[in-house]
Amino acid sequence: MDDVDDSSEARYGEQMMHNLAEEVKRALAVPDPLTKAQILAELVQPYAAWATRWAVRDARAGGLSWPSIALALGMDQSVLYRQYEAGGPIVTARAHHAKQGSRNIGRIDGQIRLRQAAAKLPPQFVFAGPSPSNTDELGALPTFALAEPVRAMAHAMAAHQLGTGEAEPLLSSVEAVLAEADRLAAAHGYPDAAASSPWEKAIWEFLGELREAYDRDNALIRLVAAAQQDAA
Repeated sequence: MDDVDDSSEARYGEQMMHNLAEEVKRALAVPDPLTKAQILAELVQPYAAWATRWAVRDARAGGLSWPSIALALGMDQSVLYRQYEAGGPIVTARAHHAKQGSRNIGRIDGQIRLRQAAAKLPPQFVFAGPSPSNTDELGALPTFALAEPVRAMAHAMAAHQLGTGEAEPLLSSVEAVLAEADRLAAAHGYPDAAASSPWEKAIWEFLGELREAYDRDNALIRLVAAAQQDAA
């Protein structure tokens, strides 16, 4: 990861720890056990694995040897070193079916929250059910200008599946959606202007979630992509 300086990696390590703490708090507050399990599997475990990587990096920078770190983590030294050199997260836990479990967790690329938020928008622009007159009515609303960039974003997500570690074209397609949303907001007064249309209101709520996820994770996604590219 020659293109990322030490201070940047330290900041991302700290951010990962904060993200991990936030998701644990969210899981504790959720009453539904299935949602709780989903948060733990899709967010807490990935953040913990990446936070462990940054902690191992700091331990190495502090002069600790690989054998001492492996002993502290309860890992085989060769496994720890191989995971670290691969540029991905450090997975210390082993599922009952170890090969499949470690492979799935090792494919974490930091994109889960962004993809979850982005996936809510494309269905809003698929009009299989409404009558032509209703479609025309929605098409006349300024928010309909988001249809093309949202479709492009959906294609970008489909082109590169979760776990590939590739940041593009996903990030640029999300940025295009948010740029168009900014243009509409400035020209038409959104999201306040969406109050009279349930369809528009839902879309602008989803856009808010998309922007929050992008602002939170885009730097991490780029860092992971750079790390995995360097390790390839």
